[in-house]
Amino acid sequence: MKKHLYNILKFLCGAEPHSKHIDRSVLWSMSYTVLTAVLIIFGYFQLRSINKTTSAEFTHKIKNDFYTESNIYLLTLFDENALMVDTNGEVAWFYIDTVKYKSLRKNIDLHTIPLIYQSNQIDALLQNFEDLGLYERNGLIDIDYIYEGFDYYVEALWDNQEVHKYIIWLRKDPRCADDFSYFEYLYKKLKKHPLNTICK
Repeated sequence: MKKHLYNILKFLCGAEPHSKHIDRSVLWSMSYTVLTAVLIIFGYFQLRSINKTTSAEFTHKIKNDFYTESNIYLLTLFDENALMVDTNGEVAWFYIDTVKYKSLRKNIDLHTIPLIYQSNQIDALLQNFEDLGLYERNGLIDIDYIYEGFDYYVEALWDNQEVHKYIIWLRKDPRCADDFSYFEYLYKKLKKHPLNTICK
């Protein structure tokens, strides 16, 4: 056994002809190379572990930023088609269709809720979807994660006639021609998602 091990080391490390000694400098060099390779592999798996943790924290923050009380309320209004847009002036604004709202919520006192919303409030909601599209495009989050957590809202909001009307109005200004382009990109990508085509 020892002889076989010696012959292997002699073959790998080299030795002078008829010498019984291994070239130790080569042996140390090989040991250093192997150690370096082990450290690189260990570092790679450590980085993967750190990246997974960072990604999990990142996605958790996205959900916390998205699922706020004000966002959920606005999403509900859009989902019920109770929020309308007025783009007739220089500034767009949104308002609640009080007839529709009251038909959905019996015995509601309209004096207790805001009836008008500035466009920047809606922009803040839409920006969440713009950010998701940007993050996915740059490989920061996976499309499957977005599909599981946000697909319904992405599709419902982009398909909403009032939101669509508002985005078209924004894009008429050449300076805003690409407004919410990542939101649109995300919508189109989710429509082609394998689970989307199976489930719908």
